[in-house]
Amino acid sequence: MTDDRIRDLDHWFQFAEEIGQQRLYNFLWSASILLLACATILSSDKAPRVLADFLSGLGILMSLLWYVLGRRQAKFHGKIDHELRQLLSAHATPEQFAIYHIQHMKDSPETQPQDVRLTSIEISLSNRRFLWFIPLLFTVAFAATLIIGIFA
Repeated sequence: MTDDRIRDLDHWFQFAEEIGQQRLYNFLWSASILLLACATILSSDKAPRVLADFLSGLGILMSLLWYVLGRRQAKFHGKIDHELRQLLSAHATPEQFAIYHIQHMKDSPETQPQDVRLTSIEISLSNRRFLWFIPLLFTVAFAATLIIGIFA
């Protein structure tokens, strides 16, 4: 019974991770295109600045919305991760599950299993919070194009 529950939660976790990566990919493409359009309009003397301001505002809104969605997904991942950790800690042989090794990749290097040992830089870059920081960077970039569009 516990083994089946662990496998089910592992599949849910993998599915949620795939969806999160697809959403991030889509966001990065759309934000990059919007930012490129803003920069193109601002570099042209004949293009209407109002359009650049509108696209910058849309980019800020999209980035903030993505940040909210990312935080929501992080809570969902945290809930699954917490339940998985509880079930695995109570299991007699948690090493038989792949998710056990994945969860321990982010532990300190001394406590990581030898087959998945990461350096401290790899641990910090693999942190999911780092991925949710990207929309905030795009928000700053869009805000800069908005300011340039208004005062240029």
